[in-house]
Amino acid sequence: MKAFHGAKQFGFQFGVTESLLDGKIKLADDLEFLYRKPLKKGTLKGTTVAATEFYKRVIERSAAYYDIANYEPSIPQTYSVEQRCKLYQWKLPRSTQDFSPHLSEIPKEDQTATEQPLEAIFNSMRFLKTAVILGQIFPEQIEGWLNNAPGRNATIAEVEDQNVKLRASNVGIYTKPNIGERRDSVRKELDWFTDSVFAQQHLTGPNPATLTKASQLWIDRFVCAAEDAGNVAMVEVLKDAQKLEELYIQDYSDFRTSAGVAWNRDFEAQDPGRWGKRETRYGCAPVCLFRLYSSGEKLVGKLHPLSIVLDYRESPPTNKTPPRHIRNSVVTFNKRLNPLDSTVNQREDWPWRYAKTCVQSADWTRHEVAVHLVHTHFIEEAVIVAAHRSFGTDKKTGQEHHIYRLLKPHWLKTLSLNAAARSTLVPQVVVPLVGMTAEQLMKFAAKAYDNFKFTPVPEDLRARGFIPEQLDQLKYKNCAYARNINTLWGILHNFVSTYLDATMPHYRNPLTVGRDNDIQKWCWEMTNSKGGGLKHFPKKITTREQLVDILTMCIHIASPQHTAVNYLQEFYQVFVINKPPALYTPIPTSLKDWSEIREKAFTNALPIHLPRTWLLASHIPHLLNMTVASEQNLINYARSLYISHKPPGENDQVTAEDQAIMDAAKGLWLELVGFAKIVLKYNAELDPECTEYNVLKPDVTAVSILI
Repeated sequence: MKAFHGAKQFGFQFGVTESLLDGKIKLADDLEFLYRKPLKKGTLKGTTVAATEFYKRVIERSAAYYDIANYEPSIPQTYSVEQRCKLYQWKLPRSTQDFSPHLSEIPKEDQTATEQPLEAIFNSMRFLKTAVILGQIFPEQIEGWLNNAPGRNATIAEVEDQNVKLRASNVGIYTKPNIGERRDSVRKELDWFTDSVFAQQHLTGPNPATLTKASQLWIDRFVCAAEDAGNVAMVEVLKDAQKLEELYIQDYSDFRTSAGVAWNRDFEAQDPGRWGKRETRYGCAPVCLFRLYSSGEKLVGKLHPLSIVLDYRESPPTNKTPPRHIRNSVVTFNKRLNPLDSTVNQREDWPWRYAKTCVQSADWTRHEVAVHLVHTHFIEEAVIVAAHRSFGTDKKTGQEHHIYRLLKPHWLKTLSLNAAARSTLVPQVVVPLVGMTAEQLMKFAAKAYDNFKFTPVPEDLRARGFIPEQLDQLKYKNCAYARNINTLWGILHNFVSTYLDATMPHYRNPLTVGRDNDIQKWCWEMTNSKGGGLKHFPKKITTREQLVDILTMCIHIASPQHTAVNYLQEFYQVFVINKPPALYTPIPTSLKDWSEIREKAFTNALPIHLPRTWLLASHIPHLLNMTVASEQNLINYARSLYISHKPPGENDQVTAEDQAIMDAAKGLWLELVGFAKIVLKYNAELDPECTEYNVLKPDVTAVSILI
């Protein structure tokens, strides 16, 4: 019995989960189900079990339908491109309130036919009603919440203490480490709130892909703000850092434009009232200026926050010249001018901690909605639908186009998973958490889709101030994402190039690629307004080099990039106050109000007093952090590709093409094995206070968007 109770991998049977709910959550036969309230009371353990199981069931039900409909068949099917065009049809947004172009769950022919088998199956599976259950599972009250978990009057120290206790209990979502228990390497004290840990998350956290070199305009704005504030010391720091090209920025100032909010209006949203007391959620559009040191024995490689605009509220310029002065927004400055300054008590510097939390909250929205959901899930879905509709089969051999065969393994589960996200995760979990209304959030997502660029990783890194050829310099030693992703891009790029040489050597002729009608049809499907509508995908691919870049990018989005932005969420976001989805008091509009923030005002702005919100926010990363199965990782993909082209018998003749593909797969496998050692090398070069970056190790990098 002891072994039974101690089994860490013990999985709950669904019948047991249903009994925990005791029949309190049911499907309804009418629209009343949309307005039903969640459970009144529940336990932390019961909520974790129920949420995990129900979300898994939503994904499984979606996968079952996509299997039946032959969108993602469990038994491989071979279709002509004409048949696939009838099966894989675009569902286009009719307004900014709709999701970006994606697969239509029910083909038009089925919708208008006398007999509608797919529509009947789709309706019978009751996706919408099943999805709403997930929102109802999270109760308004948690048993023992005030005594055993964060409560309305809890201090930050009490929240930290409770996190430590929950981790020790190894219950529910607290079975894995999280940032709230991080301790510094010297004093062994909790340090999750410090400048160094805050900054490092923008290099190696869930969203390491948007920190960029500060423009001259933003540098001028911060210098002017420091001068206006009479902060002479900061002016000197900024000018010195500018000369050394050490200033970087996280810029969320476009949030209002993207979400359709006027520059002088607040970001605020309320639950529609069907779940108990209305709580107003507030969002913000901050801008954070960092310094990445390029020299100094104890400073080199450290990223340090210097200044934060709490909520950028400047009116659009009346002429073509953007204003250098920030007039309508609160600009705050760090008292600590450099990372070695020990004169400031960081734990008690509540105004600055609040400013950093504004940045973290905005980054939650950008990361979850733009960087993660749109730029990986939805962009890859467009790639998939367009490819299905474009690449045909060889009329003589019946073999699928080699590009189609190359990309297909990286589509595993993505379409059905995205359908579950659209029906469940976004409306039932994300919308009730963020500091935007549902309408604003959908506009924000649409803008992210429109703005996505298929820029090769080395070019993107260079544009953001992380020079690929210089990533082994000490300045970039803590930029583990940039170093890993650049190396992995090179490996995948080399593999794609080798694969094309093996399967389509005629592409070496400069004219051949441009004459491949399937490739050009793919471009049309990706860019046309009646298809994917992606403005920055090439309208025509004319060279082999351009094709290799695009194909590598498609694999990169599905595999390493999604892995990087998905699988670190649990560590950084289960401890909700590290990165809250929204704030719960208005953003200060004056320096005086900001400077007077103390612990009580700080905690009031956090969802500490909202058990249901806390559970929703902490369970998103848990639900999305399922471990990648060994058969679904990148290194096993290389091994499987090799085996699939190997003759079944030792004496069987291997074709020249199969041998070339086997050589490409073996080359990929060897490079990935070598890359595993490089990851260890990069980790060894990190500063002691940096969390190791293992998310892109090839044995844990997913082959596709699996969750």
